[in-house]
Amino acid sequence: MLTHFESLVTNLRPEAQLLLDCARTRLDASRANRIVRRLQADIDWSYLLGMAYRHNLGPLLYRSLEAVAPSTLPEAIRAELKAQMQVDIQGNLFLTKELLHVLALFNRRNLLALPYKGPVLAASVYHELALRPFSDLDILVHERDILPAMNVLISCGYELIRPLRVAQAEKETQPRRVRQLVEKSPWAYQLVLAHPDRQVVVELHWRIAPKYIFPNDSDPLWQDIIPVSLGRATVLSFAPENLLWFLCVHGAKHQWKRLSWLCDLAELMRVYPHLNWDQIVAQATKLGIERRLYLGLLLAHCLLASPLPQAIEQKIQTTPRVKALAQQVIEKIFDETGHTEGEPHLERLAFQLRAIDRVIDRGRYLWRFAYGSDSPMPAGQAVVNPLSSLPVLSYLHRPLRLVKTYSLSPLRRLFKVG
Repeated sequence: MLTHFESLVTNLRPEAQLLLDCARTRLDASRANRIVRRLQADIDWSYLLGMAYRHNLGPLLYRSLEAVAPSTLPEAIRAELKAQMQVDIQGNLFLTKELLHVLALFNRRNLLALPYKGPVLAASVYHELALRPFSDLDILVHERDILPAMNVLISCGYELIRPLRVAQAEKETQPRRVRQLVEKSPWAYQLVLAHPDRQVVVELHWRIAPKYIFPNDSDPLWQDIIPVSLGRATVLSFAPENLLWFLCVHGAKHQWKRLSWLCDLAELMRVYPHLNWDQIVAQATKLGIERRLYLGLLLAHCLLASPLPQAIEQKIQTTPRVKALAQQVIEKIFDETGHTEGEPHLERLAFQLRAIDRVIDRGRYLWRFAYGSDSPMPAGQAVVNPLSSLPVLSYLHRPLRLVKTYSLSPLRRLFKVG
């Protein structure tokens, strides 16, 4: 572990340290002994279970505790964890069956689709569906196939629910609106469809993130794909090197608020110990995501003891911004008060601008922040816009309110994050 972060981890609550020790599919003797020692302390089981559920780590916590210290586990806690794991297993199996059904429908219409996260991640990285809870299905299709894929889902009972403006539009206008989203929108990257009877949500992606988060297209993910076994079926998904940088981009997008995302990364590196790191770094440099890559790897190293190649560790040691971001994440990841969706917009803006490598990409994100749905105006604030009658001047209204709310100097400092 990089020495700079040792104190941050050791100063966590005992329950947080115990959860980190249990958050893995394999326990060596040293880790098992550490879990036993931690259980000798006075554990706040309610707090521990709350954290485990919030971070989607209930199955790993239960499996680890049962493996190394079953007699120490209170019976009520064991029963609750076991019951929740059964619920997770049933949900995962149901969603996996539905994924295979949807992919079969796509295949009949010659629509190439790459499922990722969810069942594919659980099967390929955890090697057991039961150990990685998931609640929806993510599928990537080519831009040209987004409308045919949407129509396939609608034909078998799914309903479009997001983006809301498209979902609420007249049925005959929806295809045109979807084409506009795919071709022009800086924020749209997926259609969300739900099946009211099966209670399944499918996120149908043509990109992996909005353009203002990840301006590159999804072509690199299509260029190197591998087969993944799902029961008796085989599906195609991202190659491990591509999956690794995708997980880092996804985690940074959400400020690494869930430990399960770091577990995904740590387990991926465990299952594939001979990753092509030169390829990963070259791809990250080309895509402008080096900081996000190194941030994810550093967090997995500090919190879950994932080994780092020496070249990667040297890169991190010479990148102060990455270490500062990692410290920010570690300080907040177990903070219940700072773990809400309604976090300050300026704080999210600061994190993203510091995590983005290229100045032009920071400018794109800042522009979207000022003009789009990420605008930091307080909810429900009714402000009369004196510029609304002047079309050209009204275009400046949001940035002016942004400056008024936060003042210009902090935004300048945030933008010059180097």
